[in-house]
Amino acid sequence: MKYLLLIITFSTLLVGCDKFIAEDITGKTPVVILPSNNDTSQTNLVHFKWNELLGAEKYHLMVVSPSFSSISTYDLDTFVTGTDFYFSLDSNEYEMMFSANNAGYISDTVGPIKFWVGVQSSSSSGNVNLISPIDAVYLNSTSFNNQFQWNSLANVSSYEFSLRSGSDFSTATIIETQNNISTLIYTSSIILTEAEYFWGVKAYFSTGTSTSFSTSHFTLTIQVPMLQPCPCLQT
Repeated sequence: MKYLLLIITFSTLLVGCDKFIAEDITGKTPVVILPSNNDTSQTNLVHFKWNELLGAEKYHLMVVSPSFSSISTYDLDTFVTGTDFYFSLDSNEYEMMFSANNAGYISDTVGPIKFWVGVQSSSSSGNVNLISPIDAVYLNSTSFNNQFQWNSLANVSSYEFSLRSGSDFSTATIIETQNNISTLIYTSSIILTEAEYFWGVKAYFSTGTSTSFSTSHFTLTIQVPMLQPCPCLQT
């Protein structure tokens, strides 16, 4: 009977120990979906997303500004379960490092992944010249045709349009975003009321690079001021 009890106890311990043995995830590389390298988040509430790594119990997410080689601010250092995480960041340049963890092991580290919030890289090539509405213009809210126009750039595969409400493009509320535009004119279907608006256009090149947003602002009002900015001064 004693030997039988010892065998049962030993077997139970083996089963219990097996439950606590963590899977070796050393050398495995997590797959980060969002943000991608050189990506731009148009909202300050940034969506971080990755694929589940088998054997991982949690994920280590680190974000600094502007880069890990020259840290100005350490914005985020947290462990997350699941495969999605949202965090609010100011408009700025950032880098992200990411790894998977369990009770005994750490995966390979992904990164640094460069991304921007509200702005784009200052080293991006090209610049879209916005034509209409001209910057700082007042427009009659009852007659505005919701049409936006810009000049073309060479080797562009598509344009992205963004319309925002507020006093600054980077922090304004996004009203409308349209990607994969192949024309130089975009007509918005959004009903706009009296307010100040910012609009921007960025170009995507066939090489895979993109420009920063060229931005302009206008005000919709019923009573249009007599003095207006001269179109000849627009560049």
